[in-house]
Amino acid sequence: MVAEVENLIDSIRERLKTEEMVRIPASIEEYFEIANESEFKIEYHEGEIIAMGKASFFHEVLVGNLIWLLKDYYRTIGNHFVTGSNIGVMAPERKGGYSPDVVVIEGQPVFRSNSVSDILNPLILIEVLSNATIDYDLSSKLLNYKKIPSLKQILFVNQYEPEVMSYTRTKEPNVWLNIDYLSIENTVIIDNLTVPMTEIYDKIEFVK
Repeated sequence: MVAEVENLIDSIRERLKTEEMVRIPASIEEYFEIANESEFKIEYHEGEIIAMGKASFFHEVLVGNLIWLLKDYYRTIGNHFVTGSNIGVMAPERKGGYSPDVVVIEGQPVFRSNSVSDILNPLILIEVLSNATIDYDLSSKLLNYKKIPSLKQILFVNQYEPEVMSYTRTKEPNVWLNIDYLSIENTVIIDNLTVPMTEIYDKIEFVK
């Protein structure tokens, strides 16, 4: 198994030299094996391993802005954790293993069996969109995110222009409210935090 995992990682690494996203049929067990060993971002979605290359500089600046804003907000409010994409999030029935750019957890994390990094109870998930992942993020991944019982809000942040898409669960578990913020003058609601778009996009240069 070790040799098979190493060969698969080598194959993905080679393909990422010329491809922004690599999709390979695999089992959830193979994903767990590879996720523990790979140096690149890797996810699992309904029978496929999905590997992604390095993020852009401004993608990471956006992630840093969001983590800083949320950490500052939750510092004195209840018991919350704010983490980056090294934490995995599992969809129900093991149909997906994802690495959102920002994860907020309320209370203590509930981990997947035999893991100290894959959680089952996120409160808020944030993805910074890229050209390579936008279709995957807004379709397949969004549908599985909505199936996570603990999840209250999902946000997609465009790195190429001021645009934030928010999905908030209503009192009806399968009914979500979608609000799109499309101007740098807008104010975004994240949980109960009011965030000016100018703070989310602080120091961001919009590069296609």
